[in-house]
Amino acid sequence: MDYIHKQNECGIKEGDKVKVIRAALNKENGWECIWLDVMDKCVGGEFTVLLDKGRKGFRLSTGNIIGVDNVFPYFVLELVSGTRTIKEDIIQSIMDEEKPNVVSCSSCAHDHLPSADPMCSVYGECPNYQEK
Repeated sequence: MDYIHKQNECGIKEGDKVKVIRAALNKENGWECIWLDVMDKCVGGEFTVLLDKGRKGFRLSTGNIIGVDNVFPYFVLELVSGTRTIKEDIIQSIMDEEKPNVVSCSSCAHDHLPSADPMCSVYGECPNYQEK
C-alpha cells in the first residue's frame, strides 16, 4: 500500500489536534517532503491539522513555533485523545441550538437561515423554498 492510502486510513482529519511524536527521515515511507531541522522544535508539541496536502502530509498550525505552518507525515503524528474536531464541535453546537425560521430549498437542497448569508445563488429568488 502506498503513502497516500496509508495516510487516508490513519484516521487523522482536518481540524484534529495531533501530537508530533518523532522526527521523520527525508522521503520516509513514500512521504514526498524532507524533514527540516527547524521541524525538530515541533516534536512533542500539539497542533491543529489545518489541511490535508495529500502525499506531502498534513499542514499543521506550527507557525508560532517555527515561523510557518509546515507539513508533517501521518506516521509522526498521534491523534490527541479526548479532543473532537472543529467540524464535530460545529455540528454539535448546531444540534444544541434551536433553529427558528430555517428554510429548506427544494431547488438547491440547502437549509438556509434568513439572517445568514445565503448558501446558494437561488436563495431569495427560489419560489420552491418552504419553511420547516
